[in-house]
Amino acid sequence: MSEACNDGGPAFPILERGGQGLELSCVGMSLRDHFAGLAMQGMLDGVHPICLTEDPLTEISRVAYLQADAMLKAREQTGGAA
Repeated sequence: MSEACNDGGPAFPILERGGQGLELSCVGMSLRDHFAGLAMQGMLDGVHPICLTEDPLTEISRVAYLQADAMLKAREQTGGAA
C-alpha cells in the first residue's frame, strides 16, 4: 500500500505534565483500531449481516476495518475530525 492510511489519531491518548506543559505520554490504539473493534463486536454479536467465506474470522476482521475506514471518512466529511 503506497499511500498512508488515515488512522484517526489516538483513540485514548494520555496527557501528562511535562517540561513544556502537557505532553503525550501514551498514544495507545488508533481511532481506526477502536472503530474496527466496535464494528467487529457488532458482527460477532450477529447484528451485522455478512456473507461469510470459508475463513470467517479473516473475513470479519477485513470487513471491520472497511467499516472503520468508512467511519473515519464520514467523520472527516462532517467536520468531526480534530
